[in-house]
Amino acid sequence: MRNKWKIGLMSTLLACTTFTSVAFAAEKPVDQPKWEEWLNGHAKILNEPNSQTTEDLSFLKEAVQDKRIVVLGESTHGAKEMNQSKIRMIKYLHEEMEYDVIAFESGFAEASTVQQNFDNLTATEAMKQSLYGVWQTEEVEQLFTYMKEQKEKGKPLTLAGFDMNLFYRSSFHLYAKDWLQKLSPEVASELELAVTELIKLDKYYYNLEGGYPYDQYKVEIQPVINKFEKVKAFIQSHKTELTRVAPSPTYDVNFLERSINIRI
Repeated sequence: MRNKWKIGLMSTLLACTTFTSVAFAAEKPVDQPKWEEWLNGHAKILNEPNSQTTEDLSFLKEAVQDKRIVVLGESTHGAKEMNQSKIRMIKYLHEEMEYDVIAFESGFAEASTVQQNFDNLTATEAMKQSLYGVWQTEEVEQLFTYMKEQKEKGKPLTLAGFDMNLFYRSSFHLYAKDWLQKLSPEVASELELAVTELIKLDKYYYNLEGGYPYDQYKVEIQPVINKFEKVKAFIQSHKTELTRVAPSPTYDVNFLERSINIRI
């Protein structure tokens, strides 16, 4: 089966919506009639968000066809009905159209780590270790339960992340440290120190008032980059050994390398 991707851009893209901000309701754009015409010609009526039937989603087969990527957006964060509606679509895309990857706007390293440890985590743990807090809801937790069920059935829905933001409490750092510790305690300590220093700098500059002294930042971040470079070089030259001592057969040394690389 050809791999397909279902991507959930759950914050940066907006789904088509008929809701309009009160602040802008009085000033309609000149080309709004064209928008309304397009919307009337393309909008689909869906069943209630918690509906157990899927006939209303059959239009997706014609609309999506053989597209490799399907983007699901939202017009607001945390709305129960929004999450329920999207999860219905995700299940339909997975079960009826063979899409087998779901990617969140969340950490690449964190999602990869959870995916490699899915069997050892509860649905709640998997959700909290891989997603930003805004999507840690009851409905999304049910999605993770579904993902675990599908994996047990031999029809996995693989979790992925495509954001590079820094997680202060990243599960990846703990898993990576434990893995590296098996081969080189020195490199594991170097990673821990690099992460600690990176978070400290990030917090400092985030809370800094009166401008962002980029030249100063470049100087202060360089020792941290050097530490990550050292860890990366070790991984690149010890892939075979790291694969041999991996805590689980699901651990992928290439994901480990990429996760370190995006912190540089």
